[in-house]
Amino acid sequence: MWNRALLAFIAVCLAVRLWLVFTYEVNWDEFLNLSMVYDYKRGDMTEALQTMFVHGFGWVSAVSANEVDQVVAARVMIYILGLGTAAFIYLISRHFMPAHAALFAVFCYASFSFVIRQGNSLRTDTIATFLMMAALWIATCRPPTPLRALSGGLLVGAAGMITIKSIFYVPTLAIILLVRIWSAENRRRGWGYAVMFVAASLCGFGLLYLLHQSTLQDPASSLAFLDRTTGKTLVERDFGPAKGTFVKALVENPVFWLMAGLGLIASLSGPWRTGEDRGRRVMLASFAIILGTLFTYTESHAYYYVFMLAPVAVLCGFAFPLLVQRTGWLVPIAVCAALAIGAAGHSFRAAGKSNAGQRQTLAAIHRMFPHPVPYIDRCSMVSSYPKRGLFMSMWGMRDYYRAGKAVMRPILENDQPRFLVANREMLDLDRLKPGEEGPSHFGLFKEDVDVLKSNYIRHWGAIYVAGKRLGLSASQPDQSFEILIAGTYTVEGPGPVLIDGRTVRPGSIVELGQGWHRLQQAGATGLFTLRWGEKLYRPSARAPESPLFNDF
Repeated sequence: MWNRALLAFIAVCLAVRLWLVFTYEVNWDEFLNLSMVYDYKRGDMTEALQTMFVHGFGWVSAVSANEVDQVVAARVMIYILGLGTAAFIYLISRHFMPAHAALFAVFCYASFSFVIRQGNSLRTDTIATFLMMAALWIATCRPPTPLRALSGGLLVGAAGMITIKSIFYVPTLAIILLVRIWSAENRRRGWGYAVMFVAASLCGFGLLYLLHQSTLQDPASSLAFLDRTTGKTLVERDFGPAKGTFVKALVENPVFWLMAGLGLIASLSGPWRTGEDRGRRVMLASFAIILGTLFTYTESHAYYYVFMLAPVAVLCGFAFPLLVQRTGWLVPIAVCAALAIGAAGHSFRAAGKSNAGQRQTLAAIHRMFPHPVPYIDRCSMVSSYPKRGLFMSMWGMRDYYRAGKAVMRPILENDQPRFLVANREMLDLDRLKPGEEGPSHFGLFKEDVDVLKSNYIRHWGAIYVAGKRLGLSASQPDQSFEILIAGTYTVEGPGPVLIDGRTVRPGSIVELGQGWHRLQQAGATGLFTLRWGEKLYRPSARAPESPLFNDF
């Protein structure tokens, strides 16, 4: 009965996740990772670490021109890897406990709020989770052979190339290998297996690094990358966002944490009569070690829990039969019901975060600009086009504030970004109030805001295009204006006007080069607009009103 009921619960959770593959809002990091696929294709990629995943997703560009559809296609692949992760949680748990307890471990993981929302994300975390859980399964459950040591080590090396944070699984792996050495009948052979496992990990990482780096046209220093990223995530110690995420994880998933805690206590307090008992319990307790990264790793956002909690879920399963033994069936039934109710609530909330507005906005951009052109946004949302400017994450903005200088004017002058996507409040230029800039408002410096406001105009929804709004009146019959983004502009206004001494009428096309130009009255006054392009396409449909991005 328990097996069938738990399988049904797991199936429902996985069905919800499959539905969310197609409907859930695309997060900014997913667009960033998709843009790396295009950077690699264009030959613009320079970082060798944490970018190897691009080789597995080059095909998504053939799915659709719309980046949302491309992310959805990639998510299908991630979902399949997630099924593999669930399978490895079951197989590892089954090594320590009966089938119904192993299924309960999978159910605890599958019903966790962050796993429901972020388990399908196009991120390195979700890929590495599958690889590291496969390696843990080999190290924990399979009889030691040279081929298995080689396979497990290569999985670890591949995971390290996908994301450096795979190293957080290494203490657990090390303890498991040491336990297997200690409990082996032939310890010399046990040491040989462990050394081969470690050597395969290091050689696999090194070989994959060299192979991937050889495909980059101008690779940057990986040591500099490690210095920069470890400094941000381990040294600077800014745990503000991580604390908020942890509180949310506790509030939304109290049953998971209770069962994980009970499982850890049970693994440490049970009988230690034989060497086999001791080894099994040390192995079990080692699955909790990765929780210590919550005190050291500052980037533990919601998606990180998908990566971190896969081994911890094994402890949840270990607590289940003990709960049945101590309390009878009523409490375990209540626990399963609470998990099911929680999963339903998490799914309902996730259903409210649709990617429809993102898809509609991207479709409009591709209709306006059929061929790739430079643009500005927070996160490379138009991933197939070359983004210019900083990545506007907390990390990116801290670097921007630390540098202390405006950056937008040279970007406009040199890169000529034709449009801007207001997918962060600081970029929604028409809605910014005076003084809403700088670090105190987590916005751009005033100089950068002024440059953007004077060179972009709202076109449709969150899309701004290069342009000017200029006013003429009886008291101000002419004015000078500077063009930073050269090209074709359409003139809009109440009547004819002089531009650089030439009379143009509303709807006319003018070519404007970089530099200063002159607008003069020619019989009409009022507001005149210069809008990039030759009568640039604008959808007749109403633009999405909700923000393009919400929280995780």
